[in-house]
Amino acid sequence: MMNPQKEAKEFYDRIEKSCAYISKHLGTGFDLTMVLGSGLSNLAQILENPRSLPYETIPHFPVGNIVGHQKKLIAGEYRGKKILMFSGRFHYYEHGDMKWAGLPAWISAGLGIPIYLATNVSGGIRTSLGPGKIMLIQDHINHSGFHPLISLQPWKQEPQFSDMTKAYDQELRGLVLEAAREKNVDVEEGVYIFVSGPSYETPAEIRMFAKGGADAVGMSTVPEVLVARRFGIKVAGLSMIVNHAAGMQESIDHEKALEISKSKEKDFIDLIRTWVEKL
Repeated sequence: MMNPQKEAKEFYDRIEKSCAYISKHLGTGFDLTMVLGSGLSNLAQILENPRSLPYETIPHFPVGNIVGHQKKLIAGEYRGKKILMFSGRFHYYEHGDMKWAGLPAWISAGLGIPIYLATNVSGGIRTSLGPGKIMLIQDHINHSGFHPLISLQPWKQEPQFSDMTKAYDQELRGLVLEAAREKNVDVEEGVYIFVSGPSYETPAEIRMFAKGGADAVGMSTVPEVLVARRFGIKVAGLSMIVNHAAGMQESIDHEKALEISKSKEKDFIDLIRTWVEKL
């Protein structure tokens, strides 16, 4: 078995090499990281002077195979803000290592990016969160049984234990709600529950999640937030609800979920564009 300190050093060495490559090709001094969930890749259209790197060209980047993910890193500007976008993310169920599920946040920490926006598609548990609704993540529940920081010693003198009392920044959330009112986009706040996947949940699990206070369910985002908060990065999260959760509709299909995501993409982009203008 590998020594935990040696394993941590090797992991951090890989992250540093990835960051050095990204800095060389895309620049530095970014104000904001965005992670684009399934079917939300057109959000990159807001960027001025875009430059991109396929994940496969970046040292130590895993490459996923999920439909709806472009698998590239995009840098650009919008209204004076320098933005780094991950078009496609890294799921635990694809790689079996929770550290890598938090990769965009590790890169953000390595590059010193202070604000992090995670977007995803998810299933609605609360009855008011049907397909096409947008949920602003107020808090989360990690139901996976895993954590991306296990066995990793601090990297940049950050604290060993992260305070998750205010995981999703209140000020950033307030600006999202302001943007929603201005653009007349229907946004509800709620709690996101993270499961490992890749199977969708059972109706019995959804009933249990609902009783536990969850409003939407998905297979991403939380590992990134856990890493980001360790480094004091301010986080906001948005879920595009693309289906009712298991037991609330006849069946769940990923292709149909992508269709819902595409149909509401304009509202989603308008919301985020307006939010960025307020930062």
